[in-house]
Amino acid sequence: MTTLPCGASCRTSASNAFHCGSLFVLAGHVVGLFVPVSWTDSIGIGEQPADPDRPGQKTEV
Repeated sequence: MTTLPCGASCRTSASNAFHCGSLFVLAGHVVGLFVPVSWTDSIGIGEQPADPDRPGQKTEV
């Protein structure tokens, strides 16, 4: 039997971190579905991609 460089407690910590991270990603996507478009538009986050030639400029639709 080969010995891995990481013990059982390390694997448990890594597993917990992976699952917690997955839950945070899922929760972020769910919350993003319920944020009104008017809120994101009001703070300057629109659906248009950023123009690489004009950094920091808001694109008018």
